[in-house]
Amino acid sequence: MESRKVKIQYWVCTFLVLIALPYLGLAVNNIGMFNNGSIVGNFSHPIFWLMPLINGLAFMVIPPQSLVLRKILFYIKCVGCTFILYFFVSFIPLMPIGFIGIIVYGLGLFAFIPTLASLWEVCYIAREAKSLFGTGHKRSSIALLIAGLFTLPLLFVGKIGLDRENFNTAIRYISGEEMEATVHKERLAGSLDIIENAISTKSWRDILDGSTTPILSYLYLQGLTDGKNIDRSIIDKMQALFFGDEEGLDNKEESSLPVGDLSVKLKHVDVSTIYDEKQDIYRSWIDLTLENSSMDSQREYATTISMPDNAYVSDYYLVVGEEKKKGILADERAATSVYQSIVSRSLDPGILKYFNDETLELRVFPFSNEEIRQTGFEVIHTGAATLAIGDYQLELKGTSEPIKEDYSVIKTEGLTILSGDYIKTLPQVDSLVPRYYFLIDGSKDSDRNTLVQRAESYIEEQGLQETEVWVVEEGILSKGIENIAVAQFGDGGYNFNGALQQILREEKAGYYPVVIAVTSDFSKALGPYQLGGLAQKYPQSSYYYELNEDLSLRPHVLYKGARVYTETTRTPLLADVRSYEGQAVLNTGRKQFIYTSPLKTFQSTQNTYKDGCLLEAMSHHEESLSQEELLQVVKGSFTTRLLTQQTAFIVVETNEQEEELIRLQEEYLSGKKHLEGGAFSTMAEPSLVLCAMVLLASLGYFRKHSRCSR
Repeated sequence: MESRKVKIQYWVCTFLVLIALPYLGLAVNNIGMFNNGSIVGNFSHPIFWLMPLINGLAFMVIPPQSLVLRKILFYIKCVGCTFILYFFVSFIPLMPIGFIGIIVYGLGLFAFIPTLASLWEVCYIAREAKSLFGTGHKRSSIALLIAGLFTLPLLFVGKIGLDRENFNTAIRYISGEEMEATVHKERLAGSLDIIENAISTKSWRDILDGSTTPILSYLYLQGLTDGKNIDRSIIDKMQALFFGDEEGLDNKEESSLPVGDLSVKLKHVDVSTIYDEKQDIYRSWIDLTLENSSMDSQREYATTISMPDNAYVSDYYLVVGEEKKKGILADERAATSVYQSIVSRSLDPGILKYFNDETLELRVFPFSNEEIRQTGFEVIHTGAATLAIGDYQLELKGTSEPIKEDYSVIKTEGLTILSGDYIKTLPQVDSLVPRYYFLIDGSKDSDRNTLVQRAESYIEEQGLQETEVWVVEEGILSKGIENIAVAQFGDGGYNFNGALQQILREEKAGYYPVVIAVTSDFSKALGPYQLGGLAQKYPQSSYYYELNEDLSLRPHVLYKGARVYTETTRTPLLADVRSYEGQAVLNTGRKQFIYTSPLKTFQSTQNTYKDGCLLEAMSHHEESLSQEELLQVVKGSFTTRLLTQQTAFIVVETNEQEEELIRLQEEYLSGKKHLEGGAFSTMAEPSLVLCAMVLLASLGYFRKHSRCSR
């Protein structure tokens, strides 16, 4: 009778400690009192609700007489113990808060549920292990103990491995590398959910962030991404392509021009030019006098500077008070962030950076009422050139010392650079036949029949002969109007990029492709992405187009260096294409690059102008470069002190601002900077000291209680 009473007490206590209290804690956590629907963390996965029941029932079973059954039960209990110990470690940072919670709300008791359950299970397993050791099966019992404790971690690692392979396949798919690959959408959706939830969490210590799962989210993201940064745009492209969520896509070609205060204007420009005999180039300092003509203070000057084709910026300064401060060449992201921060505090910054391929952006702040300020920059150039500062046209000239080297054709490893003037002297290429590709938007919300009719109407209007009509969703669903009826439509997005890359790779000899997107909203398409050398393959087809409802075409630049058009056209734009040693080259009046091999590293030519051309060529392939390769461009810019699209010249007022700039730059260049709209960086690593302390404490407790009598 006494034995039965003890068993009932044991069952009741085990039920309360290992089943009832854990479920009550999970329920309270999901009440939604704090962040995003939970108090401590996201424990919504079914495993968190299933394991307490399995674990509790296993511990409620009295060990049977059969040694085999006892070992099986012991293994199951060890698996459950790992689950409970995870919660114990996760809740350690909450224990101080738990004491406060006990006093204030009484809810703080829930912070100690994992501790109570861990003590209960560790003590029981220690006694059970000692009992099994006494049966003469010590080795097999130790093996079961180790296997049980490592089962869940190994399953977790296995899941990470499968998800990582699927995630990398999805990356290759959206970049057009593996259009035939299979991406498991359900698995990818789970990965993206975890990434989205973790984007606002910079550290595992943000334990009260209800969107992530403590510690596990960190470990999962580290394994999924191999500890590397994932650009936010990649996540948006996956959401759009595989799940039809186009909200985060951005297919804008140009940002709006910088606009400053109209009362701050350019008052005067001085130019001084010298010949640099060592580098065989001209150096021109352009000194600007700016004036705030109004009685208002805290004004900002902002303008664009159209750069000539044969020139690069090599220095910058801003007069702050009575001091002429030299510009710091820094990572563009860090410089922009610091500039915006300083402006918000009404201090003295100035910044000069690229706005697009051919245009610079200059900003100076602040101007008090009727204040006059001086700033300026140095330009290296190889001859006469025209530079436009806003509406002001400035002629740069050489000196009496002529340039000795011929810069019309520059050849370096993997690259040939042709000047705009030289290209004009080249013969035109033999004419190729255009083939028109109409890529119908086959995404889940598109009116496919209407779009097909639009394409047919344009073909009839223009009398086109060489045409192909493709229906495109996340993959290419059909080729040819006659096959559309049997196409299997899904719920994915419009993969214009994948179809475009396939066309550029597979176009037959003697033809060049004219690619036309037929969609009601191209901003929701997965636009050209990581084309690399494919974009330069057909200079004849320098654009791709949108087919509007009125059957007009809106051109988008495909070939890097082609002119940007804002107006529509009825027919595709004809390009002036020349031939250089069998290579087709676009004649736009500006220099062109012929890539003979991928540019992965920057090696100085020991000539400043040639280095500028090489850095510009690498910048043109920015989207195809890895983070490490892009870092080569930034370092090359620092080494040569030449401005690139990845860097900026900035002047700050105080040493503290300069230190902040250096700190931010280190974070960006090391890949540790967390960006809401840019690079996604995984959460910071949990404290190894804390983990070691928890592990040692657990081992000590286990060893102590292994001496307990059964």
